[in-house]
Amino acid sequence: MRKLTTFLLLLAMLIPTAGAQSTDIFKKKKKKNSKTEAVDKAKADSIAKAKKSPFQPYASVITGKAKTMNGFFKVHCIEGKYFFEIPDSLFGRDILIVNRIVKAPVDKQKRKAGYPGDHISDEVIRFELGRDNKLFKMLCSDIDKYRKIHGTQAVDSKLFKECNYCPDAAELAALPDFEGKTFLTRKNEADRLISAEKYEEAARLIDQMVADPGAFREELCIYFRFMTRSATYKDYPEFWKEKCLEYSRYMAYNMPDRDEAITYFDYLSQLEHYLNTHPEIQQQLPDCLKNKPKYGAQELSMRPAQLKQKPKKK
Repeated sequence: MRKLTTFLLLLAMLIPTAGAQSTDIFKKKKKKNSKTEAVDKAKADSIAKAKKSPFQPYASVITGKAKTMNGFFKVHCIEGKYFFEIPDSLFGRDILIVNRIVKAPVDKQKRKAGYPGDHISDEVIRFELGRDNKLFKMLCSDIDKYRKIHGTQAVDSKLFKECNYCPDAAELAALPDFEGKTFLTRKNEADRLISAEKYEEAARLIDQMVADPGAFREELCIYFRFMTRSATYKDYPEFWKEKCLEYSRYMAYNMPDRDEAITYFDYLSQLEHYLNTHPEIQQQLPDCLKNKPKYGAQELSMRPAQLKQKPKKK
């Protein structure tokens, strides 16, 4: 009797497992859909590619938070960051930018700040695709081929323009040799030394560029125009202020475009600022330079006499 009971218990324990196994046997296995697998793989590849690519979809960059200003081209502002939406038609074209004073104080500071409508500066800018575009990489990968097609001067000029604002020394060094590469390398190194406040080292390097500018004297003058302006409002050491004045004079004497008045205006402004900030020099100046003129204009200005003042708002 005990053996029969034990046998029945074992049989009861085995029946459910066998039933479960039997039901699993008769279940139909799901066939994998090849089309679904292909779609899933394509999605995974596109996600991986999007992560590697520096470009993002327009909607993910210019979001609904953007404040858009329409003009010559669209400018989007998102949380303090500005994005330029430049159409393809503007790339590679020279664009003239003229800066004028819109508003000025009404007190005694007006003569220093200027008057509404006064000309401040004008610059010509150009938007390029940059060194990361395919055409530039193709040019660098087989430079001899394109020199034979377009000529050495055209190819080197293109490389010089693209690399004129290339602060990365390693990136510039990795490019093939072209006319002006040494000049750009020295200019970038001078900027680095100035930013690091190593003014004596920067002066030694810039003096070498001045002594032998080669075919890039005009580019050197343009570089001095922007580099020396900060001497009128930054607290530089006396040594560097004098060097900036020296480089500004070089710019005024050597700029090829003799009709560009802003060149001389920059030099005279820096010279006047230097004299006004050194009382010991003023004591040795004649009265005609220490005092304001008795007749005519009382200060140096590029405002034409024919340019009338804007009417005051009532």
